[in-house]
Amino acid sequence: MSETMKIPVHATFLEAREEFEKRYIALQLRRFGGNVTHTANFIRLERCAFQRKLRRLGIEREAT
Repeated sequence: MSETMKIPVHATFLEAREEFEKRYIALQLRRFGGNVTHTANFIRLERCAFQRKLRRLGIEREAT
């Protein structure tokens, strides 16, 4: 699974990192069918920390 991510040239480091995180997490959630536990394990975050990150980034889990 290869996907190119384009970040706006004028983005600050924090803006670019946040955009990367949003896209990466959304991609991985789709890969694991919206399963938060499997996605968190794959990206090596504790499930509760992963859920906080989802809320902070405004990402909603897709229903399967």
